[in-house]
Parts: sequence; C-alpha cells; structure tokens
Amino acid sequence: MYLQYFGFSNQPFSDTPDVRLFWEDHCSQLIFKSLLQGFAEKSILQLVIAEPGLGKSVLCRRLLNSLRSHRSRYNVLFMPFPNLTVTELLSSAMASTDCSRHKVLIIDEAQALSDSSLRELMEALKQQDSNDPELQIVLFAQPELVDKLADPEFEQIELLVSKRFDLPPLTAEQTAAYINNRLTLTGVPPETLMNHELAKLAYKFTGGIPRLINTLMRKSLLHAYEDQSPTLSADHLSRAALSTAATVPGTVD
Repeated sequence: MYLQYFGFSNQPFSDTPDVRLFWEDHCSQLIFKSLLQGFAEKSILQLVIAEPGLGKSVLCRRLLNSLRSHRSRYNVLFMPFPNLTVTELLSSAMASTDCSRHKVLIIDEAQALSDSSLRELMEALKQQDSNDPELQIVLFAQPELVDKLADPEFEQIELLVSKRFDLPPLTAEQTAAYINNRLTLTGVPPETLMNHELAKLAYKFTGGIPRLINTLMRKSLLHAYEDQSPTLSADHLSRAALSTAATVPGTVD
C-alpha cells in the first residue's frame, strides 16, 4: 500500500518514453507541431538538435507514431541507429511506387552517421525537387552533427535544412510542472509530496534535464519509503543526488 501511495506500481519516474514531456506550451509540443507543419509545407530536411537526456528520442518516437497512425497519408521509414544502413533505407524509400503517400525518412541519433552515410544522404537530398520533394527527411541528433555539417564537404546538407529546432532543458517552472504532472497521472496528489522549495532543489540538482529528473525523483521516493516518511524532504533529494553520478556538476556538496 505504501509503495502504491508513492506511485511505484505505475512507475511515475521511469525512463520509458511517454508523452509527459508534451504539454501545450512546452517546447517539445511546439516542435512536434512545427515538424508536422513542415511536412505540409513540403520541407525537404528538418533537423532537431538536443543534448542527451532532454527528450529528443521521446519527441522522435512521438513523431514516428503520429505519422504511422496516418498510414494512408505517409509511408514512413525509421532508422533507430544502428539498426539499418542509410543505403538500405534510401533504397526502400525510393523503391516504393505508391505516389498517394508522402515518403518520410526519420533518423534518430544522426550524429553517429558515418561520413559515407552522410554523403549518401546528401546525394539523396540533391535529387529532390525543392518545391515538391519525393522524400522528406527528419534528423534527430546531438550537437556533434552540427559540427559535422560545418565541414565544407557537407555544406549542401546544411543549406537544405528547411527547419532547425534546438531542444533546451526545462526551466525551473517547467521542472516543477513536469514533476507535478507525473505524480498526478499516477494518482498521487503532488501537494502531499512536493512543495515549491523541493521543486527548486530538484531543478538545482538536475538543471532541468528530464532524464536526470526521473532518476533523482525515483531515488528520492525510495529514500522516503525507506524512512517511512509520508512526504519528501530536502534530505531525501540531497541523498538521491549524492547517489546519482549524473547530477549537474557542482550542485551537490
């Protein structure tokens, strides 16, 4: 019963991709809508850049699932690196003779693409009609890809980017909203566990990085359970931060 009260049965702070990063005014939701608009505008190449842990792959999978739910409109190919090669994906995409559906290629972790794969991608992009592309591509990547595209060899890829989105960390206010939302969705009233000061402390320890927030809060809840405490405390969060190797440097004494 105690574990259920803290929401462990529903894993409120698991790292499983979900839609809890998508509320109306958050940038993930705004980027998601803009990406969909990019398809309607026939954008050849869209780029989403984010540091690890900010929800880039969650956004990627939400876009993928949304497009695949409209199978009559989109023919979607997905590369969760390193599942397939770019050659295989491009061959599959261009082999389809179904002109009634938009061809879309989505690549996650695109910063890991080899130079040869980037060259293949560049050639495929150069063959597209800028006004009515046969294939539309979205790359989700860490900032290393930006450095790669700065190389003169790949400047044509950079020139063909129709839209670029940078996914930032959550603000202090968004961190509090994110934690409260996750607790609420599991049936735990946030006010019974959290307060404004604890939310500020969670932001201090995590820098607003969702993956770190998940880890910190999960460990904090475990410490509260071990102490048989009905609420969270600053001590619980501090102990959780001390046992979490990936907290923001310099925030834990």
